[in-house]
Amino acid sequence: MGNKIDYSANQYMEKRRMKINKQEGMGVIKFIFLTPVVLIGLVILTMAFSWGYKSYWDYRVEQLCAKDGGRTIYEVIKLSEDKLRKMRGDGQFIGLPARNYVKQDDEFFANSKTTIVHNGLFGLIIKRRVSRVIRLKDKKVLAEQITFSRVRGDFYPLPAVHHSSSSCSPHKIGFYDEVLIKGN
Repeated sequence: MGNKIDYSANQYMEKRRMKINKQEGMGVIKFIFLTPVVLIGLVILTMAFSWGYKSYWDYRVEQLCAKDGGRTIYEVIKLSEDKLRKMRGDGQFIGLPARNYVKQDDEFFANSKTTIVHNGLFGLIIKRRVSRVIRLKDKKVLAEQITFSRVRGDFYPLPAVHHSSSSCSPHKIGFYDEVLIKGN
């Protein structure tokens, strides 16, 4: 009888060892399966947060545009058709040189200043840009335009994806085309 009790104890210990090994094996399988599921879930949650964050700042940009943005034309200049054609070049809109690139025969130049209003998560940047049309001979500001924009702010797990942006609602006519018009 003593042998039978020892045999049962050994049998009991063997069964217990097998049960523990099965549970450990299931834990490893669960870990291998759940790890990618959890990681994918975190990426999806981060992307959803990024989308909401961008939407909030797009709304704020629209508010800033309504409050502080817009165009102010101080003086309209009438030019001959030949001068306007020369200023347009091959493009549809008038192009003005920056102050550093003014040639001797240029009468006007553009001056822009961009300031960063906010740096946020995911590289999000809110910019305020003030553009001016200036007459060269007397340095008089003929017009001013203030715009706001959001750039970046996206969370993409892949680096090759192009980032989004938003800005004030576009005008139907170019800024310089409102200041420099065709005369009689």
